[in-house]
Amino acid sequence: MIFSAITSAAYSFTPLFHSLLKFYHLFPLHSPVTLLYMDAPWGRFAYNQQRGREGTRAWGDLDGNLAWAFMEIVSSLFLIHYAHRAVISPLILAPKRSPQHIWVTSASVFFNLLNGYMIVYHDELLHDLRAPSFWLKAFGMSRYSKIRKGKGKATAEQVDQQAGTEKDTQTRTGGQEDDTYKIPEGGLFYWIAFPNYTCEWFEWLCYAILISPNPFLATPPSSLLLASTSTSYTTLVTSLRDTFIRLMAHLPFPSKLLTPPYMFLVAEMSAMYPRAIRAVGWYEERFGAAWSNTGRAGGRWVAIPGVL
Repeated sequence: MIFSAITSAAYSFTPLFHSLLKFYHLFPLHSPVTLLYMDAPWGRFAYNQQRGREGTRAWGDLDGNLAWAFMEIVSSLFLIHYAHRAVISPLILAPKRSPQHIWVTSASVFFNLLNGYMIVYHDELLHDLRAPSFWLKAFGMSRYSKIRKGKGKATAEQVDQQAGTEKDTQTRTGGQEDDTYKIPEGGLFYWIAFPNYTCEWFEWLCYAILISPNPFLATPPSSLLLASTSTSYTTLVTSLRDTFIRLMAHLPFPSKLLTPPYMFLVAEMSAMYPRAIRAVGWYEERFGAAWSNTGRAGGRWVAIPGVL
């Protein structure tokens, strides 16, 4: 009851909020297109027959590292929030708090470490396919520092040859050097093709359950949304806002919508799962037997164990 009351208060009626939430629910409709017809041109799908051989760029292509940094810097604004939450507020601004037991503190620290490890670890395994990962190398887990039986440290070329990808590389590039894509191994990669996706979805599912135990939110009637708009505008922003609200009010929606935390999870999965399915086909075509021989006997699941 307490959680329900908190959720209801957090999502109290605001015309723009509910209109944006409606618009957010339209996002997953792209999934059939991205699954069946189109690959977003980045990463392994950055190149195709129309865009040119790997190593060349088409019009509109940006430097991958800079583009990724620019794209993610918006989300990194959360760092400002957590700097305030973890340092400024408790140590500078907040009044004296009640005592907190060591077990509560220890459990919270453990959860945050586990959560961060699950998200970062498999990404680091992917990074390590191209260049030694700083963190994996520090713990002796980098593919560039694996110890082979009876021999010294394996070189990157030896690791590639063992994975059966060296011949594929030569065929693919006409004998030219190519260090772009290799078969990921380690951690959950044995069972799942994209465990980095799996762990991220698990993180946001847990967040959604914690922050919004009731996943559904009643949709305000269209008449209520329309009544909040005006025909006499004082600014361009007001005009655009009210036009958007009226547009959303006239579109048919269910009587209940998912709350933002759950909608975020659905939006992520709808964008990432089709790409993962197509990427598995890409791995199978590119690496053949080497792909199936480095995973579980029945084939790796795409991103959710027991599904596909």
